[in-house]
Amino acid sequence: MNTFNQIKNFFYFLFLSSVSLLFVDCSAQEPVKNPIRNWETSAESIEKIDKKTYYTDGLTKIKGTDQRTDTVARSGNFSAVFHKKNQYGFGVHISSIKLGDLFIASVWFKGNTGDINLTGSGKGAFRTSAVTEEEHNGWKKLKIEVLVSVPIEKVNFHIKSNTDSIVFVDDFKIYKFRNSPSSTLTNKQDLDFIELEIPEESLAKIKTKRTEALEKGVLISSKKDWVNASLNGEDCKIRLKGDWTDHLAYYKWSYRIKFKNQPERSFSITNPISRGYSQEWVNQQFMASQNLMTTGFDFKFLKVNGVNYGVYGSENHFSDGIIQKYNLNPSGHILKFDEDQLWEIRLKNKKHDKPESNVFMAADVQSYNKNRVNKNAIQLKEFIELGGLMDQLKYGDFVADSVFDITYQAKFLAMVDLFSSYHGLIWHNVRFYADPQTKKLQQIGFDLNTPHGVKISTPALFQKNYGDFLYKPLFSSENFKKLYIENLIAFTSETFIENMFLKLKPQLDKYEDALFEEYDSTLIQNQYIRERAAYLRNALRELDTNKYFKAKSNTYRPTIAPEEYKPFKNISVKAHTQATSKKNKNVLIRNYYNKDVEIVGWINSKPNNLQLLETAYTLKKYTKNRTIPSNYTMEIPKKVKHLIYRVSGFDEDFKIKINKMPYPKSWVE
Repeated sequence: MNTFNQIKNFFYFLFLSSVSLLFVDCSAQEPVKNPIRNWETSAESIEKIDKKTYYTDGLTKIKGTDQRTDTVARSGNFSAVFHKKNQYGFGVHISSIKLGDLFIASVWFKGNTGDINLTGSGKGAFRTSAVTEEEHNGWKKLKIEVLVSVPIEKVNFHIKSNTDSIVFVDDFKIYKFRNSPSSTLTNKQDLDFIELEIPEESLAKIKTKRTEALEKGVLISSKKDWVNASLNGEDCKIRLKGDWTDHLAYYKWSYRIKFKNQPERSFSITNPISRGYSQEWVNQQFMASQNLMTTGFDFKFLKVNGVNYGVYGSENHFSDGIIQKYNLNPSGHILKFDEDQLWEIRLKNKKHDKPESNVFMAADVQSYNKNRVNKNAIQLKEFIELGGLMDQLKYGDFVADSVFDITYQAKFLAMVDLFSSYHGLIWHNVRFYADPQTKKLQQIGFDLNTPHGVKISTPALFQKNYGDFLYKPLFSSENFKKLYIENLIAFTSETFIENMFLKLKPQLDKYEDALFEEYDSTLIQNQYIRERAAYLRNALRELDTNKYFKAKSNTYRPTIAPEEYKPFKNISVKAHTQATSKKNKNVLIRNYYNKDVEIVGWINSKPNNLQLLETAYTLKKYTKNRTIPSNYTMEIPKKVKHLIYRVSGFDEDFKIKINKMPYPKSWVE
């Protein structure tokens, strides 16, 4: 989840005196049975108790000094003023912390962006906030989410002014998610009910995996993670799901569920925060109204081992079930870019991508319909052809309507603009249906992640004039842009928005009532969609369409940094079986490393020894992103599973695992 900010180690001291610091008196916390989960103040009321000042307008008394002013306020009559002598404020120190505790803190301020920080810290690490919302009257919202991923004693929050100028602060709030199921939680809204029974042995393995993921900051899944369970009395396999650890926060962990020999029934259950509470459902319903494909997102009431866990999001997995649902060509393929190595790289690079590792360019194209592909020569041939459309997306050198169904994609991207759901356009989140008859791609709505707090003024795709780099050829197409703007005008109209909410109201009310039982109501809002639509309407009125339709978008090809790093396993150099005969196979080798590599031989399966080539083959270094890599096809014995290459400057051999599936390249060697 991208709302979680980078963790940076630093030495930190929080000044508690002579800075007019407000703080919660945690000694007055309620019993553990009903612990404090809200800390808030709008500076509206104060009370003197034993010569001490408390802000008393929230659920808890916040102790401090009077920084109030009635000069300006976002809500009520007062705000807190920060300046050179009042640099710190709204400090809260929370103890009795458990692994997986999740906090959301926010504050509104009136001043320039960067004038003030909201910080959460604990055990030598911190997260700082960014502006997530802006109001027309000049108030801006800072928001931070803190997930406790290692054992610590307390979490600290505070605000610090970074300027000598006066800054006004109002509506400060910290919300702590409940970290154990409530004994009073019931299915009052009569949601569809699912019950998971997880044996003790399976649950122990899941807990170990979760702890490991929280410590690393990412979840790296493998086939070994699947454990036995039962769903509504039927045997199944489950594992933790998600990449970022928001899926493992508090007591609601997200799961992938599958059934033996029934891939079309596979689905996921997710904690609501990871899909924006009700917003993913609303987004997908808007898309479905325009015959745009989605995974299908709904809400269920979950019970785990006899304990009520409450509301969960339920989302179908990619399979032939989606093809059947939308009455698509049954021979079609749902395609994606393999992201497995991405998370390994992010783990090594402290959750950041490094451009020189070229993870996207090296990513394999995969079909969710691999069972059909593996068993049917015609399906394999179609996968190679249709997968080539995905490969073209890497380079950007194509005419838009030769790869995309532009009528469909114009609707899809206009809907993305309405919801600011750009998270679903990132390369490792995209999924496409590829039709074997039309030879075109249609995108499937997935992991749209429209978080509450997105800026209303986030630039739309037409304001960038290219969108994400996968879509740049579309934004060089006049025909596409005309369709896209036409749809955006329609989708942002007040009539369309209000008619959709009227249609969705009964089901949306039911789902949100269920969510209100468990979550702070301020987290569950869809008003921003109306505000976003109004912003886009104004921006469209100012758009010079004649100039926009004629504008071209250039593909950006950044030069690869010559940084010294060790080749990454299964990324830097790739090998795929393109064809086989009775004894041999043709293997395509591609180099994405920023140095020349020498293919020197292979490892025999039996005996496990190195077989050197008479003459090594050199693949030139990869120097510019979004370009075709140096490549070579060689014939080797069919049983060989690994190739060996060498790189100048490293005194070791590197192994390449040969992928059994062909790579669907769009270029000619």
